Amino acid sequence: MKIIPKTLILFFIITIISQSYALEYKYQKSFGALNFNETINDGEFKLPYGSALDQSNNKIYITDCPTGVINIFDLDGNFLLKLPSDCEVNNGKKNCFNLPADVNFTVNKDTIVVSDEKLNTLTVLSNNKIIKQSTDLTSIGVSYLLGVDYDANKNHYAIVSSDNGKIFIIDENFNVKKEFGTLGHRDDQFYSAYYLKFFNSNLYIVDQGNKRIKIYDKNFNLIKILGKRTMCSLRETYYKLKDTLYNLNNVKISGVLNIFNCYEESDHKLAFSNPHEIEIDKNGNIYIADTGNDRIKVYSSEFQLKKIIKHTKIKMPKVISVSDDGKMMFIGTNDSVKYGIHKFQLK
Repeated sequence: MKIIPKTLILFFIITIISQSYALEYKYQKSFGALNFNETINDGEFKLPYGSALDQSNNKIYITDCPTGVINIFDLDGNFLLKLPSDCEVNNGKKNCFNLPADVNFTVNKDTIVVSDEKLNTLTVLSNNKIIKQSTDLTSIGVSYLLGVDYDANKNHYAIVSSDNGKIFIIDENFNVKKEFGTLGHRDDQFYSAYYLKFFNSNLYIVDQGNKRIKIYDKNFNLIKILGKRTMCSLRETYYKLKDTLYNLNNVKISGVLNIFNCYEESDHKLAFSNPHEIEIDKNGNIYIADTGNDRIKVYSSEFQLKKIIKHTKIKMPKVISVSDDGKMMFIGTNDSVKYGIHKFQLK
């Protein structure tokens, strides 16, 4: 009888442990799909764009960017109401938002904040009523406002100014506390940044154009980048070198050394293609809608890849919402065949 090599035993142990951390989701149902008629009915989507899941009150809020509303459903997919309630989406967008992008909770689950990428405004609603709205934030340098989230520990918002590569930290009165980032491809820059999320005062930012997810600590120091590193092409090197020379006074030595390091856009397990929304459960697991690769990627709180979720219903995912315990997941897609919101349950 042959003795099983120790290395083989070790391999099986590692495999079993890794599988115990894997997340397996089962498709349950879909809702909100557009019927492609001229009239957009309540609860239908042209393009789901941002979401916020309130498990305690059995609600999920989802922005429908082109129609100017936030649709609210229960967690079984039944339509409840839209915000603003008097929005007339088929009548010149009367009383609607213009292009609502992101939605997240603020001080509690009854209060939400919505970013409008066309108007460059933030709107705060409590119990479904507008209680506060910023002026046009182009006055502070915001251009193409996309992601927004609120850090309840520090009572401030973070917002994405996608056009100029800036991240703004603003107080509850919409005054600037801090800003960082410029437009470009270096590690300290952003290119077509999209959404962001606070967790334990760390800030997670989807840097879509640079094919990466960037994580900052509570003092907004960069601590981690998710994505598959690769050597830059000649074109990418040129642009990074140009960015470095233009901002030479503000560039650290590490920034100069990184002009040859880029992030790959492919279907490799560590790579991204047009990532969109990001979500984090109470255990710090990170869920990322990897839009161009038709999948959801799940990382641990230690930034290790745990699972890649693919399904026939997941096509160009934009929206990703997850329950606190990670057992329920909602994915919004932007594909004419797989349109709508799809609910998955942990097996």
